[in-house]
Amino acid sequence: MTRVDAAVPGHPTRRTPLLRLAAVPVVALAVLLGSAACSGDRAEQATPATGATIPQAGTTSGAPTQPTVTDRSAGEESGGAGAVATDAPRPEDTDVVLSFAVWDPATSSVQASGYVSPLVEDGGTCTLDLTQGDRTVSVSSAALADATTTACTDLVVPGEDLAAGTWVLQLHYASDTAEGTSGALSVEVPA
Repeated sequence: MTRVDAAVPGHPTRRTPLLRLAAVPVVALAVLLGSAACSGDRAEQATPATGATIPQAGTTSGAPTQPTVTDRSAGEESGGAGAVATDAPRPEDTDVVLSFAVWDPATSSVQASGYVSPLVEDGGTCTLDLTQGDRTVSVSSAALADATTTACTDLVVPGEDLAAGTWVLQLHYASDTAEGTSGALSVEVPA
């Protein structure tokens, strides 16, 4: 007996599964395009060069915000064509911040770190002064440029260099372009 593959109306053929598989990406694409077109609560975005505004993340008031741009050819602020976005002016004062100071019992040492803001540079020197009465112990490290600050790290004073009691710490920064001193923090060195 010879087998004949003929299409019978209303009866599936071997091609039907292939057609169904081919339809899946088409349906998925239609769903994605439809959901993107229907999401009316999303803000339209445009480039600043067209004069349009770009809403800030988290803005819910519905009022658009205009970025500040400077037209370098005209030397004035504008939001129109040919404008170039710029950073806000950096503060003129240099802040030196001693952000971390602790006695570390695991290493029997005082460990400290800090930063200089708004300065971003390599090559400066960070000096940590520890003072107890009329005695001062100092340690220095090279400053490292970070994303928005200059970091002062690896400031470690071994406990054998310190007497037991309270020490007052201050961080000093010096470079060719800036210098400054932090506020004081205290660390208790155990006996």
